[in-house]
Amino acid sequence: LSTVTGIWFDSLEKKIYSVSTDKRFVASEINYNSQIAEISRSPFDYTCLKSDIKYERLFTASEGGVIDIFSFKRFPPNKICSTSITGVGNIRDIYININQFYVFTCDVKGKISVLDFGSINKNNNSSSYCSEISQFGGKTALRAIIYDEIKKELITGDENGKIVYFDIGKTLADTFNIPILVTGGVKDLNVANEALNKSNIQYIGISRALLSEIEIGRAVQQEC
Repeated sequence: LSTVTGIWFDSLEKKIYSVSTDKRFVASEINYNSQIAEISRSPFDYTCLKSDIKYERLFTASEGGVIDIFSFKRFPPNKICSTSITGVGNIRDIYININQFYVFTCDVKGKISVLDFGSINKNNNSSSYCSEISQFGGKTALRAIIYDEIKKELITGDENGKIVYFDIGKTLADTFNIPILVTGGVKDLNVANEALNKSNIQYIGISRALLSEIEIGRAVQQEC
């Protein structure tokens, strides 16, 4: 017997997409409660399925560390890109950041990977930007991952029920060759100075401090 490991419901087309441990990615018709198409078959058991509604894509991950991307602009969905994480990685979950064009993955080895999908967001026929650009993580098997885009924190859940927060503002700054602006979470002046002097973080937002302490703004104005 196979186990369904990921599911997504297309509410507009009334179709259910699912992946399972029998290595199959299929579509079903909700009104008739029956399978209507096999989208793809993987050499490895599928472990999760995530959707990107904005750009009409589906992401599948497998025990072999492979991520496949499908466009569902037309039915059946067609594969537009495929990549894999470094080493033997049984991916358990992925998080899609559609604004910065990268994807976070976590696996049973405790490894977190960052995948860059570049301009594929604008051109679904391009696969040249689909590559792994960074790795970090621990030893305990991870089961779930999510990214807080405001605080620049990764939140993971492991096999022991432990929730861990990673502050990765510096990691992203060192990984991506673009200016990084940290807009929140920095509450100590020493931490701010260290981030600006010892990483590729170039700007730190202080608008909340200025709004809460009006005198700060007046003092800065006088100094200028």
